[in-house]
Amino acid sequence: IVDGAGHPVDLGDVKVLINRPVGGHDDQSLTLARKADGTYEAPLVLPDGAWDATVTAAKTSLGPFELVRRFFVENGK
Repeated sequence: IVDGAGHPVDLGDVKVLINRPVGGHDDQSLTLARKADGTYEAPLVLPDGAWDATVTAAKTSLGPFELVRRFFVENGK
């Protein structure tokens, strides 16, 4: 997430819920760590298939933030 000038926005504590869209198994909760360059990361290994990620940050300068995305893992990538 960047501001209008392209600078990273500090989202505070960022949590991610990773879950299968069907089946309710393999769900994982992560807390992302903010790096010096303003990006966030956490180690994660997922089996192939479809996944949903719900990213939340409760305390941003503009209020709470939530982003939901579906993504696919194939061949461990």
